[in-house]
Amino acid sequence: MGMGGVPSDREARRSMHRLLAAGLTAILAAALAVGAAFGIVAALHKTPEQPNVPLVTFRTDPTAPNPQP
Repeated sequence: MGMGGVPSDREARRSMHRLLAAGLTAILAAALAVGAAFGIVAALHKTPEQPNVPLVTFRTDPTAPNPQP
């Protein structure tokens, strides 16, 4: 700090530089997050639909005999 609690010119420039760097970092991080989100959505839309085939089927014929355990 300079005299009287007023920051010197050099300190003011350093503070402004840090503020600018922090702002640009935040903007870059937000842009990267949006890009990643769009990339994930595009990848999910590109995968083929999986067939809806059940792994286990049960007989629905009521006249069929019950299997013995």
